[in-house]
Amino acid sequence: MAFVTALSGCIIEPGIKPCTSSTATLVKAPIAADSVSGETGLYAPDMTSQLPVEVLSDIFETAISLDHRDHNVCNQRLRRTRIHITHVCQRWRSIAIAHAILWSEVSVQNNMLAELHVSRASSAPLSLSLCLDKMRTSALTHNATFLEILPLLRSISAHAHGGTSLSREHAYRLMSQLAAMESMGNLDTLELHYDIGSLTMLPARFFTDVAVQLRRLSLRGVVCPWGNIPVSLRELSLAGPQVPSFTRQRCLDGIGRLQSLEVLILDNVTFHNAREPCAGDGISLPHLLHFIMKGERHDCAYWTSAVRPSANARFDIQVKSPWKQLFEDDAVLRTISASCNALTQSDHSAFQYARLAFGVEGYGLHSFECCLEAQTPSLDDAVPTCRLLLSDDTSYESRGDVVPTLPTDIIRALRQSEWTVVEISSRLNLGATDVERIISRATSLRKLRLTGISPETLTSIFEALASLQGKLEGLERIVPPGADFACGDLRCSGEECAATALDRFLRQRAGAGYRLSSLVFRNCTLSSEHVGVWRDDVLCEELLVEGSSS
Repeated sequence: MAFVTALSGCIIEPGIKPCTSSTATLVKAPIAADSVSGETGLYAPDMTSQLPVEVLSDIFETAISLDHRDHNVCNQRLRRTRIHITHVCQRWRSIAIAHAILWSEVSVQNNMLAELHVSRASSAPLSLSLCLDKMRTSALTHNATFLEILPLLRSISAHAHGGTSLSREHAYRLMSQLAAMESMGNLDTLELHYDIGSLTMLPARFFTDVAVQLRRLSLRGVVCPWGNIPVSLRELSLAGPQVPSFTRQRCLDGIGRLQSLEVLILDNVTFHNAREPCAGDGISLPHLLHFIMKGERHDCAYWTSAVRPSANARFDIQVKSPWKQLFEDDAVLRTISASCNALTQSDHSAFQYARLAFGVEGYGLHSFECCLEAQTPSLDDAVPTCRLLLSDDTSYESRGDVVPTLPTDIIRALRQSEWTVVEISSRLNLGATDVERIISRATSLRKLRLTGISPETLTSIFEALASLQGKLEGLERIVPPGADFACGDLRCSGEECAATALDRFLRQRAGAGYRLSSLVFRNCTLSSEHVGVWRDDVLCEELLVEGSSS
């Protein structure tokens, strides 16, 4: 990874000729001192001369992947990582040019560069990225390079976000061009994301005659003909409104034909007849492993009742609804809760780790979100995962600064009794009652991690732990990184201070004969007097202080 960091720090001016040195000597970059030679700050001349070709190839691939992750085709400052690699030394240049995968992503914004990439990619699967807002001087239907590349492509990603008539013109032009192709048998992935004024219809012929091997389809601002979509599709992502002639039932019937579907994402998909009920028992997708829904509460309730995923599916619901509408007898929440509960009634011991975040994923004062998540640390395991995200668009002033009472049935649906590690994070204040409801059933709890929370919430958590003492005998470790215990403040002398609440909890636990195994204060605002007293009284077996301020 040090090589990748160094590579991203290289500065190659436009037009510079490749280095003719046989080994790599790079310009200054922010790396460890033991990686540079003497006082010059340059890499040692023989730093890479002994690295095998396959190691350098992996380094190059990693650098390219990091570049793709941090930038996109719309970014004017997109780093020219491939140019950097080929201008380091003769050895790097020869290896990079021969490594076909590095050149497999093509952009027709520059025809000469596109042709160069295709030539160097050789037999590697080609992918094409298009920003239609950037193609103001290039007509796709008359772009010879584009027409030559299309039949070879494995993946196409195109988007327009300018909202101009020019963007809409290119969007329609691309649709017609794709449908006019004789065959695109290699095409595996198609992503079309348009934020323009009117919807674009994807021609039926594209599915029936052109891209019959399509496996991944992602559409925003584009409507697909459900009767012609390939039944072999593995991943489907839909976003945004649909045309008035389409109904939710028609969309549901189309998805029901995709019995090989493994990933389904419905992102604020809206229809003209939004309150249309689900007809019959819905659809079953036996191979569905990841199901994500985002949108209004009634839309999410519809999809949770209409789609039945596999028993091992990861289940992600993101509901937008004012908090004051979230009551215990809310029919929408009951529907979502029933789906969560049914999903978790498997034989897997899946929920050993839980992350409960309140207000962490919002976008400012006018968007509050609450996330309940239970999952194993490794997402590669085929085990159920439930996540509920509640968004509130009401104003901060009308909502107040205290998190409302959470729906009990939603929390219970997450199999709390199996949690061994719980992380609680909140920018807003949680009351002791809320904390009790979250962890009262976590009878297997071993570790509690507290991040990004206020002194008031810390106090509530330790008060809740004290009240649940008889239920959490197995709790061994508490880690509150960066926590503010309000020490050095007038609050520290009061009974409700976070530090004094923790003191009561530790003494109660030690008196009952089951002290904590470990208590770790990392970069916490905590008085050294409290720490000294806890150590002297041996209130826990191990008390660690790292970078704390008093």
